[in-house]
Order: sequence, then C-alpha cells, then structure tokens
Amino acid sequence: MRLSKKVLLALAGLAALVLLGWWLTRAEPAAPTLASAPEPRPPQALRAPPPEASTRRPGPGRTPQGELVPPITRLPPPRAPIIEEISFDKRSVCFNEDVTVTVRARTPGGQDDAFLRYRVAGEEGPVVSLRRLSLGSSGGLPERGGYTVTVTGREGMHVTAPLPELEVRNCRVPDEFELVHSPQPGTDGLVGLSTSPIGHNPDLDAVLARGKDDAPPFLPVKYVWSFGDGATAETVENSVVHDFGRRPQTTRYSYFLVKCEAVDAQGRTLTASKSIELKNPAFESFMNQGMVRLRSQPWPALVGEDGRVTVPVRLWHAWTSPVTVTAVRMRRHRGMELRHSDERNPPSSPTVEELPASLALGAPSIPLDGLFMNVTFEPERDRDVVAKEVRVEGLTAEGWPLKGHFIATRPGLDPLERRMLVDGEWRAKMLRARAHLDRRDVTAEEVMNLEAQGLFEDLPRAFQGTPPPGFEPPEPQPSEEEW
Repeated sequence: MRLSKKVLLALAGLAALVLLGWWLTRAEPAAPTLASAPEPRPPQALRAPPPEASTRRPGPGRTPQGELVPPITRLPPPRAPIIEEISFDKRSVCFNEDVTVTVRARTPGGQDDAFLRYRVAGEEGPVVSLRRLSLGSSGGLPERGGYTVTVTGREGMHVTAPLPELEVRNCRVPDEFELVHSPQPGTDGLVGLSTSPIGHNPDLDAVLARGKDDAPPFLPVKYVWSFGDGATAETVENSVVHDFGRRPQTTRYSYFLVKCEAVDAQGRTLTASKSIELKNPAFESFMNQGMVRLRSQPWPALVGEDGRVTVPVRLWHAWTSPVTVTAVRMRRHRGMELRHSDERNPPSSPTVEELPASLALGAPSIPLDGLFMNVTFEPERDRDVVAKEVRVEGLTAEGWPLKGHFIATRPGLDPLERRMLVDGEWRAKMLRARAHLDRRDVTAEEVMNLEAQGLFEDLPRAFQGTPPPGFEPPEPQPSEEEW
C-alpha cells in the first residue's frame, strides 16, 4: 500500500529531529563566555592588580592574562578637566591682606583625576593664599585681566577660567608676613621653609592725631607650623626643614597648604600660608613604565674612630607588599677623576660590583616600612673614593619590576662635584667649561657666564621662560643605563 504524501513528510520530519538530537548529545560542551572588560577606572598607582579566578601562578613580568603593560596604556583618550567651583574665604579684603582661594575640579567620569595640576594666579595648588591683588579703577571691584585659574590634566589637556570678582578695598593691614619654601635638591620631599615680616604699615591717622603709631612693628618670638600633612612643629627660629617623603604617591602631584603662625611678645599673631607642589616620581614610574620606584634618602654620615665612614640610606617603596630584591650593584667614583676630567678627557666608567642582597641590605626583600642600607667608605680601600653609586632591582609578587638608584657621598665633597654626580646636564656643562677654560677649578658663576655666551647651545637644556598652559618641561631623571 502506498503511503500518502502527508505521511511521508511527517516521517521525514521525525527522522530529522532524531538526527538533530543525536548530534547535540555527542557535541562538546560550549566554553563559558568571557565577561567583557570593565570600564577603566581612575588610576590608583601602586596598588596590586586584583586577584583573578585562575590557578596559573604569574611568572616574572606576566599576569594570568599575559604580559604586564604600563597602566597608562589602558586608559581611554584624555579629556579636558572641568572647573566646578572657585571660591574665596572672604568676600572683601584690603589689597595687602591674605585671601584663600579654593578650586574644585574634576575630569569627565573621574578617569584622569589623578593627573590634575593646578595654577591659581601663578600659585601652585587647588588651595592657595593670595595677597596684593589689583585694585579697580575706582577702588571697588578689581580688574581681573591677569588673574586666572588653569587646571591641567593628562597629555596637556587643560581648562582656564578667570578668578571670580572679589572686593579689594583701598586699605592696608598693619603688618605683612611671608612664607617661602625651597625644595632640597637630590631629595624626594625634603623642603626648607622660612618666614619673615615683610613690611609694617603705620597707622597714619594715629600718627597725625597723637604723634605716634598705635600699632608698633611686629617682632615674632615663636613660630607654630602646620605642614598640611598632619604634622606640626613649634620653633623659636623662623625657618624649618620638613620631610614630605612619606606622602602617598597615588597622584601625579601632591599639594600641601603649609601654615605658620608667628607670635610676638605681646601675644599678637600673624599667619602666613604657602601651597607646595611636589611631583610624585613613584606614580610616574608605575603609571608610565609599569615600574615600582625604590625611593631613597641618605642620612648624615657617621665617622668611626678607625676612620671608617658610614652613610645610612633609608630605602622604601609604595607597593602594597614586600618586594623581593633580585640585584644590588655598586660603582665607586674616585675624586681624582671627578676633579681632573674634562670634555676632552671624560671620567672613565667605574667598575661595577655585584653585591648579595642579604649582605648589602641585611634582608632578601624590602618590607612595607622600608629598611636602612649602610654604605661604608673603608679607610684604605676607599681612600680616594668620594661617592658610591648604588642600583637596586627587585620584583613584586605580581611580577612588576622594582628599580632604584642613589648616590652616597663622603662628607666634605664639594657641592659642585656632587652636582656632577647627580645631574647629568650639569656634568656635561662643567666638563665642557673645564676644557674651554683649560683649567680644573671652574665656578658656578663661570659656567653661567659661558652658558650666556652660547657655549652649551648644542647640549640638552631645560625649558626657559614662562611655559604655556599644559606645557611641562622635562625633569632630569637618574640614568637608566644597565650596569
């Protein structure tokens, strides 16, 4: 009996379903779908990458996902910052009276907040103290032609806005008090601070009425300091040195509003403020190079009875766990070569010595709170050695490399010779100046005069003049040559 056409189609469909079911049961299980990468968040330097769901142990320079790359390469294209608010702590001031300006700024989505840099009427920082503001033509509202706020983000993206209007009255406060700062060269956060009265304005009405000034000049007898990082001090001197070296380096720049209150014998007080900007090399190194920077600070040298000189050097880092040291190398710089070399006869490269980490540092790793390395100058072996240059390399548990470099100098080393060791640009100028003048004793003034004559035009030079908004001149960095 012949089957109808409908029955044949039904049987064919049933067979197809059976065949499809058999094929699906024998196929391999599908691999799980990987989640899409999260949106990049604001960079937080020197924080270990979060643990991943993987059993493969990271090797040197690798993560469970592959090669380690500098964090900055994972950021989206930069965008200009946004100034949200500019405010004053006073609505009206005399023209020589301090006024505090506060700037609030951000970047879209917060992606580049860690890169922000602030300039407020020439001062550095998001909170600054200004004085001697311009008066308006009628003594009322000031003319704001030159007073602006510039906030710069990543890759020079910036925004500029004028300062808001502030009433600057045609009057004077009796005394003015100034605070200045000077970063110590060759250090990572050591800053000298000094204060002084800069003028006394007599009460003219009192002088005309009674023949004397009712407000005698201000003569401080003590100073109370607040450094903006939680530390305070009280001195009888008008100067102090503060170490900002332990600051967190999770942003490109750190800002501290330092205040000093001076007190005179009558109990009167004057306060001066200064915003300090410090660039963070640890953030720069990790963000741009994927390298953890080993920070260092030599301490005053100790001289033993046997003539041995010991320079304690504090070493630390900003990583979140101890870092294993993989190499310690040292070079000796001899005084004769340093003092008698010039461009025609440059100093030879010192011999490199490999030092066991446990012997040189006293430990195989550098802990979170750091450690001290004692650099010694032996009486006989190091008789002509004026400085020892040390490089330290290591590796974090996640595979990020650590590098550090410092120079420990013997006490009494001439400041110009020490600068030759730590400043490659200065060394090149000094060697050329010695060759040009054909003598070894060259002063800093002579180097400056030769520079004005154009002798160093073909040598690398720092940016001169007032940089435009967003421009950042290159800063001298320790040589990263491998030795």
